[in-house]
Amino acid sequence: MAEPPTRLEAESPQESAVAPPTRTPEEAADLVPGGGGGAILQPSGDEPGNVDPATFRTGSDKYNFTSPTGNIHCGIWDADGPEGRVGCQAVDGRNPFDGPQCSNAENDKVAVRVTVAGSESMCTTQGIYVDANAPVLEFGQVLSVEGVVCRSGPDDIIGCTAPTGGFTFSRGINYTY
Repeated sequence: MAEPPTRLEAESPQESAVAPPTRTPEEAADLVPGGGGGAILQPSGDEPGNVDPATFRTGSDKYNFTSPTGNIHCGIWDADGPEGRVGCQAVDGRNPFDGPQCSNAENDKVAVRVTVAGSESMCTTQGIYVDANAPVLEFGQVLSVEGVVCRSGPDDIIGCTAPTGGFTFSRGINYTY
């Protein structure tokens, strides 16, 4: 005997508007390849760095770096501005589960940032977080500067935490908290 249809199978697509779940940082581990590795990509705001911040200073008021593959470009500013306190954009990035959907075209890149209002995913038409002279933040390295901590993790994942929020970002992950 066939089982009765589940609630979602019985509803028409117009009737089943299910809101996406909100995930805590602890629950985000399933978004990270290999499962439970998510915790290492959510650095604490007071974690000491293991690289010299001066190496990453690219301007009088900012620091920049790229991920090991060069897919992700990030910037950290001394003070909060329109670009945020910290942000990253991807050459080839994943759109957030809930939020703006970018095309990954040259003028529509997936990005994340933390501003005074908190963290968010966004689309950018410019290379806001790109600097041609930015060094690579190698796997396992931590850059801690001006109240922002960024860590380079496995599979080209970047995790950053600032005083008002954070994100885990890669080709396959776009998670803000």
